Amino acid sequence: MTILFPIVICLLVVAALLASLWTLLNTKREMTLQERRFRKALADVETNLALAGAAIREEIGRSVAVSATAAQPRAGMNLQQRNQALRLIRRGEPDEHISAVLHLPRREVDLLRKIQELRTKDIAGAA
Repeated sequence: MTILFPIVICLLVVAALLASLWTLLNTKREMTLQERRFRKALADVETNLALAGAAIREEIGRSVAVSATAAQPRAGMNLQQRNQALRLIRRGEPDEHISAVLHLPRREVDLLRKIQELRTKDIAGAA
């Protein structure tokens, strides 16, 4: 029995070492599998991010092109439109009607009316 006891202890130590080795190898295998999953997920995220970035750049390009064309100043009032607007102002037509008929912004018609009123006051004051 004295010889059997050290052999049992050695076998138990070997069994414990084998169990530890198996646990270590199993953990390493799980870590490798998890790393592959994470790398695949990261690649998917990078792909989606690149697609979203391209879509955003394209949308920015479109909006810049649209804003560049929208920012072009339109031609101002020509002399014929000005004369017609002054004629309608003298007749007493409302600003909304004048701007609709001549396709002018209402503010331009309003400004023209104010200038005409100031001019009329200056002429009346000088006489």
